[in-house]
Parts: sequence; C-alpha cells; structure tokens
Amino acid sequence: MPRLPTIRLPTILNSVALTLSLTLIALSTAIFYLTGHGMQLMDNAYPPGRYTWYRGPSWDMDSKHTVLLQYDSANEGMILAAGVVSCLAGLVGMGGAVAIFLTQEKSKATSQKLILSLRILPGALTFIITFIALIFTTVIFFNNNNGNCFWEDGYNPKTTFTCTREQAACNIGTYFQNSPWWALQGACGQTQTGRHLVAPLFVASVLMFGLGVATFVMGKKGQNEYVESPDERVERLQRGE
Repeated sequence: MPRLPTIRLPTILNSVALTLSLTLIALSTAIFYLTGHGMQLMDNAYPPGRYTWYRGPSWDMDSKHTVLLQYDSANEGMILAAGVVSCLAGLVGMGGAVAIFLTQEKSKATSQKLILSLRILPGALTFIITFIALIFTTVIFFNNNNGNCFWEDGYNPKTTFTCTREQAACNIGTYFQNSPWWALQGACGQTQTGRHLVAPLFVASVLMFGLGVATFVMGKKGQNEYVESPDERVERLQRGE
C-alpha cells in the first residue's frame, strides 16, 4: 500500500490545537459569567456588614446575636485571572493554528517560530496560572479560608467571618435571620461551578502546552515534511519533472 503523505499530520495537530483553543475560550467565558454573576448576587443580597445569627426558635431572644461578615476576594480574583489568561491563550492559539497552517509549506523556519510564539509560550503561561489557581482555590475551600470562615464560629457572639463569596453563600448565609434563600442558592451554585471549572481549564492548558511542544519537536526532526512514496516518485519521473 502507498505510504500516506505525512503532510497530513501537521494538519491534524493544528485541528486539535484549534479545538483546544476553542475549549479554553468556552471554559473561560463560562467562568467569567458564573463567577462574576455569583459575586454580584452576594454583593447585592449580602454586602459586607453585620448580620443577625439565628440559633434557635424565633421567640427566644437569647438565641440571636450579631456577627460580622467580610469578603476575601483573592479566591475569586485568582479564578478570574486564570480565566483571562486562558481566554487570551485560546484566542492566540486559534489564530496561531491558522497562521501555522498557512506558512508550514512556505517556510519551515517561520512555522517553527510561529509554533513557539503562538502555541508553546501561551500554553506554558496558561499552564502555570491555572495550576496556581487550582491549588490556591482548593486549599482555600478545604481550610475554610485559613480557618476564618468556619460556620460553627457563628455560635460565638461578635464573631468576624472573612469568607470567599462561595463559602458565604454555601455555608454561612443560611444561618442569617431573614436570609433570601433564592440569592444564596443562585450565588452558591454559580460560584461553586466557576471554581470547579478551573480543573478542566487546567487540563486543556496542559494539553495545549504538550501539543505545542510535541509539534515543535517533530518539526525539528523533520517529521512534518512531505515524504514522497515510491509510486508518486515513479509517476513524477514519467512526467519528466
């Protein structure tokens, strides 16, 4: 059987790169909406301030006391930063896939530079930022923002909570007197989903970076050059080329 031209391999890799770029853009857009809208819900329904902590029956006045709620925006800021970097990397990668396809037959050196600048470097930056965001947000979630947003502390009068908006919506706000449950449910679900999307964002960035490195190495070794099959060579010689 005739050997398939290896020129198809770069086309396949560019198609994969385009798919990963679109994935980064889609995930980033979802993170922007979910995290941003969830933050807005909490800021409108529960702005930083003092709230009445409900401990028992409403007729027992001693079961209520005041607590202070403050927000630590570093968690949401890290999530949004990962989204911004990933979105930019996706846009650059999408344009780079087209540019590499158009130049790979004209200049191998030009293609190598484009792969390096439009795929490997953005992929590496996205990999680093999303990795930091994934670790940071996971640690903050599991240690209750360094112990500053533990719900049981609310039973102590004059407690000060310093929480992410996700923690305030999912763990703290339900204990406030006359809390609007619809705002809490919406903010909890949206901010929580936004944080969870950092994981697939990290996976997509790793794949993008790995694909760029693999394509670059293969190009260095000449794997993306066209290999003429014996039948094609005979046909070309018969035509007198």
